[in-house]
Amino acid sequence: MRKPVLWVILVPVLVYANALGNGFTFDDHAIVEDNPSVLTLDVVHIFSVPYWPNREHAGLYRPLTTLSLALNYAIHTFDPFGYHFFNVLLHVLNTLLVYMLTKHLLRVPMGLFVALLFALHPVQTEAVNGIVGRSELLSAFWVLVACLLYVRSGVNVGRGLNRLYGLSLVASFLAMCSKENAACMVGLVVIYDWMWIHRGRWPQGVAGFLKRGVPRYMPYVGLVVLFLFIRTQVVGAVFLPTPPAEFDNPLPYLDGLSRWLTTAAALGVYFRLLVFPWRLMPDYSYGEISAVTSVFDFSVLIPLVVMVALGSVVMVGFVRRQLLAGALGILFFAVAFVPVSNFIVIIGTILGERLLYLPMVGVALFGGVVASRLSVGEKRGYVIMGLGVILLVLGVRTGVRNADWKNDVTLFMAAIHDGNRSAKVYYNLGVGYRKQGLYQESVKAFEKLADLKADDADSWRYLGIVYAEQKLYAKAAEAYEKAVVLNETRVDVWKRLGDMYVHIGNWSGAEKAFERVVRVHQDDVGARFELAKACYYLEKMACAIKQCEVLLSEYAFDHQLATLLLGELYLKTGRLADAQILIQAAYVRWPEDGRVKNLIANLQELEIRN
Repeated sequence: MRKPVLWVILVPVLVYANALGNGFTFDDHAIVEDNPSVLTLDVVHIFSVPYWPNREHAGLYRPLTTLSLALNYAIHTFDPFGYHFFNVLLHVLNTLLVYMLTKHLLRVPMGLFVALLFALHPVQTEAVNGIVGRSELLSAFWVLVACLLYVRSGVNVGRGLNRLYGLSLVASFLAMCSKENAACMVGLVVIYDWMWIHRGRWPQGVAGFLKRGVPRYMPYVGLVVLFLFIRTQVVGAVFLPTPPAEFDNPLPYLDGLSRWLTTAAALGVYFRLLVFPWRLMPDYSYGEISAVTSVFDFSVLIPLVVMVALGSVVMVGFVRRQLLAGALGILFFAVAFVPVSNFIVIIGTILGERLLYLPMVGVALFGGVVASRLSVGEKRGYVIMGLGVILLVLGVRTGVRNADWKNDVTLFMAAIHDGNRSAKVYYNLGVGYRKQGLYQESVKAFEKLADLKADDADSWRYLGIVYAEQKLYAKAAEAYEKAVVLNETRVDVWKRLGDMYVHIGNWSGAEKAFERVVRVHQDDVGARFELAKACYYLEKMACAIKQCEVLLSEYAFDHQLATLLLGELYLKTGRLADAQILIQAAYVRWPEDGRVKNLIANLQELEIRN
């Protein structure tokens, strides 16, 4: 094995070795632990259901990623080691592919630097450490394979369509089945031909492009159309079926100008992460990125200046051969980043470090070109030494960041320590504490969540749940009251509120809450019975009798508690004939039940009195 390849393999293995002992975190619980599709190797089923279990509105379709997780489960069940091992393996393979792809663009030392910069940059840690990052890793793997096959097929330098070109098409489709943003493969082959093969100018201009370029690109376009058609059949829409929750991506809820400005500000955060990746976060949603309303805001001006500068480099790359690979790297980043940027299509999150995984190839290539231009003459030794120091620092930061992903508590506590303002961070921290049995800490996290997002019904609902688990029923009721004021349509919250009212003996409140539930869900047996109880304690006998009779008309005498309550109600209201029929039927069903015997005794006593 040649020495550069050895470095390309061993360095990322060593840096990510401490990630192998991490557990499941964040979205891993839903995508892996709570996902019925992962529990089976039924390929037909996996390719016919959305990525998120029971969440078609999420609009994600990644069957190949789910299949890889199902294979993990078949081998390792729920042992996180196997899942992390496969993620690290994919990252190492991707690093090797980046090296192979850039080797013919740059000299070998700089090709090695490009690969290691891609492997060690701390912004990659989310994709590698999060099991759900598998979609980024797997999609990037197939995109890089498709690019390499396309380059080696030679179809862009006069060779006819051949087997390598066909395999590139297959890899491109597999990439989209891993994650939707791999549709950018169409743009990647176009910019490679345009920038690298034809030096920014198509032979014979537009006519040459239409004659020689379009025929070899159309099969890639056709695969995108085929994938989108299959995806539409499964999730019901080409893009997101419904807008993402404001909790995840507030952009759809901003007005036109503010939406674009805030998206530009998010791009500035991406640039900051690439240049100075010290403050890393698992979530950048509601609260972490503020809405921008002015074009003169520095959070918008800085990324605009950076984009102009990068655009200038691309323009110079058309003229000067030495900067051609750098311009290609910038365009690679742009094409790979656009599908996840929210500029053209709204996605499920406003910003995520994992979304930089594939675009990082372009960033690393651009960095390699800059390093190559600097390492000339007597400065070469110093530049090489400086690059080594940069990689060492990045590798150390990556190793430290890996440790944050041990579990939910360590991950989100690290985020809070670094000043994260996302409400979602406190939600997940609260969930993590609950799983560890640290209920008081969980309550504090959910209280902070409600404070950050006081106008959101779900924040108060979450707080109500943890209060109820701590038997703080009065506080839980207060939290649920705020939730239903903010969103009166949440029947599940009305039901929880009714339960809390029962615990604290607020029967009028319980009546109102369960009445709301029954009005919407007439077949909710539990809510109807609780409504009957509330009416009983409020001495609204007609209401209580009505609810019990409805229950028994549906379930005959199978609902024991409703039967017993109705028997008591008949006795209290003097309907002895009805009580006798009901109690006799109850005795046949539950002859040993002491409560039935008490009803019989009470009936006999009333009959004697009368």
